[in-house]
Amino acid sequence: MPVSGAVETAVTSFADRIAVIDGDCMHDYASLGEAIALFAEELAAQGIESGSRVAIYIGCGYESLLAVLAVERVGAVAVPLDILDAPETSVRALDATRADFLLGHRRDEHIAEDLAESYDPRDLEMTSVAEEYTLVRLPDARRGASWGVRGGFAFCLLDGTGSLAVESTALAAAAVEMGTELGTCAEDVVAVTLPLTTRSVLTSTIATLLSGACLSMRGYPHPSAAGIAAQIAADEVSILVCSDHGLAGLEGRHAMNSPTAEPLRVLTLSHPTAGQDKTPVSVDHLAVHGGYLRIEADTRTRYCCASPRQQVACWCRH
Repeated sequence: MPVSGAVETAVTSFADRIAVIDGDCMHDYASLGEAIALFAEELAAQGIESGSRVAIYIGCGYESLLAVLAVERVGAVAVPLDILDAPETSVRALDATRADFLLGHRRDEHIAEDLAESYDPRDLEMTSVAEEYTLVRLPDARRGASWGVRGGFAFCLLDGTGSLAVESTALAAAAVEMGTELGTCAEDVVAVTLPLTTRSVLTSTIATLLSGACLSMRGYPHPSAAGIAAQIAADEVSILVCSDHGLAGLEGRHAMNSPTAEPLRVLTLSHPTAGQDKTPVSVDHLAVHGGYLRIEADTRTRYCCASPRQQVACWCRH
């Protein structure tokens, strides 16, 4: 089952439960499913189809999640690009992946400015979709032949050697396994504090939805330790997905050592370099699961948890 099918099943099973919290905004599973379907219909009306390559200027809020899931639902290949990348980095990524379209939220108006220096503005066709997004049809000369997807390669993630095609069905299967390994259930609140640009972050995010849990997301581009600590407290987070750097900041603030805090499961991902998920930690045990390398480290020396018995798992790309 591809990601879209798995998410539809979750929407049906957990329709009335809260799926995403983004600051003061809450979206239940039913409204999330409806928003994805409507967004996908608008993308299809603009000529996006199975095999189209859609680069997405992306962050870590609800709008970013919605864009990724809508593109995947159409059957197009999602190419996540970090909105914090330098313009020249984004343009190189567009060329490397031979993207057909670029999709971004309207608040990121620098999309047009970034492209203007590398493309002739007269060659760029921009359209407003789903009210709050801008869709840019890139010049034909820069675009490549479409990829036959048919539920296959639905994500194109960049790494140091080029692009990595990830099957939608494989990503959904890995998400199910990750949710099982972390013990994610419908009562959990999972805070995601990283952009949805890597396989590890995408997998953990989708794992949350498939479990009927609640995603705690924020649209801020630079999450500080103070901001993450406030997010954990306000949303009663039980699972945290963050970078090694973010975890170190929380430990420095003693935000994870409160004697009254509930046990917090932590999924740490090293800050990606050139699109790669790397976790350079001392390892006690290694095991490969579903295309991922599961790393169990010594929680007493490497991580700081509310409960010494709480297992901490790190996942990186295998």
